[in-house]
Amino acid sequence: PAGYFGAGPFGSGVYRYAATPFIPIYHFFGFNTVAYFGLMLFMYALATVVIYKVFSYIINEQAGKIAGLFFAVGYISSDGVWRMANSVTTSNSIILAGLILLLYWKFFKSGKFYFYIGALLLFRFATEIALARMHYFFAVIVIFEILFLSFRKPMIKSLVYSALRISPFLYFFYNTYIYGADQRSGEINNFIGSILHGQFYQLFGFFGSLANLIIPDWITKDIPSSFILLFIFCAVIFYLIFMGKARRLIWTVIFLFIGLVMIIFSSK
Repeated sequence: PAGYFGAGPFGSGVYRYAATPFIPIYHFFGFNTVAYFGLMLFMYALATVVIYKVFSYIINEQAGKIAGLFFAVGYISSDGVWRMANSVTTSNSIILAGLILLLYWKFFKSGKFYFYIGALLLFRFATEIALARMHYFFAVIVIFEILFLSFRKPMIKSLVYSALRISPFLYFFYNTYIYGADQRSGEINNFIGSILHGQFYQLFGFFGSLANLIIPDWITKDIPSSFILLFIFCAVIFYLIFMGKARRLIWTVIFLFIGLVMIIFSSK
């Protein structure tokens, strides 16, 4: 046994297969660390390409470039990349998540059932080799169904078909993360219970993270948030009007207002 990876080349538990990709590296390069980190960098690069391609296909080429760039710069000082225990597993999960989403999008656009089967099989494969990192993705499938597939006409038939499509994903999710999960998964019950008992401070990390997506806290800790937000607001409004996009003004105002509320709320 090697720590919490389990025994044997494929390990056991939620971190099984975490050490498996490094076994050939050891046989060819011994303890040369450059080879190990080279594999990790390659997998991160591959994940970046997948993100670029998926966003390019679903939205457009520009969105793909932006998404790929934002993901690529995350390599700097990334704990999930520089730690051998997490790096390849995390990259694998991102690659598989992107491909699952792409197949589900193709199923939505074309109606061809084999795309759905491909997404389902990839999800099962992902929960096998990247169990520690794919626990959230069942929710993505459910949200996708609700947004794009559940409320078509006739609605009752559409809802029934959505429920049937979600069921196999639910089965895999239940068996891997509920029924056969490690002890940390049970903490979600404690979390939900604390919220129901009025311990709303447990949500601080969640709302703080959302606010940090809009304006990083290292910017706002010394400068009033309202000043930063006002500056961004004026800059965006000028850009929209100057570029002939004034019709999007209302959405900009709504977004910035939500951002301001989120920043204030998270600080409390």
